[in-house]
Amino acid sequence: MSAKYLNINIGATAAAVIPTLVRIDDVSRITMPTPAGAAAGVLTLFYKSGGSSVITTQVQGVGSGSPTAAQTLNIIKGFWDAIIASIAQPWNLPVYPSPSSVWGQTYLPASQVPVVPAGQGAANPALSAKTGQAMQVTNGAGAVGDVVFVSVA
Repeated sequence: MSAKYLNINIGATAAAVIPTLVRIDDVSRITMPTPAGAAAGVLTLFYKSGGSSVITTQVQGVGSGSPTAAQTLNIIKGFWDAIIASIAQPWNLPVYPSPSSVWGQTYLPASQVPVVPAGQGAANPALSAKTGQAMQVTNGAGAVGDVVFVSVA
């Protein structure tokens, strides 16, 4: 397998972001403990080769906030979704989603029940595609906003 990179926005605020490449082809494990209080979220990508990358979110006092326990699970899932999607790309397209566009920081819901309007017959699973949902965090006042990643090391 050739090297694959995730094109992700990293910045101090949602308005000041820089597209940054993070290696994702060699990931064997992802962790993100629930932050204590208003602390930043810390996501760690562990590589089979022995290294790791640490990606942090904003703290609650800045911007949208830090993730709750449920939100950390969705952030981890979003990274796995991006890793899996990148595998489907040909070897000569090493950047996901592409060199000219950044990842939307979304995750796919675990399951989706098809909705059938009354009188329309059985649901067609092919028409009930999953749609990505934005990764979110919560601030100290309980308001929910999109996650902002502020650093990668």
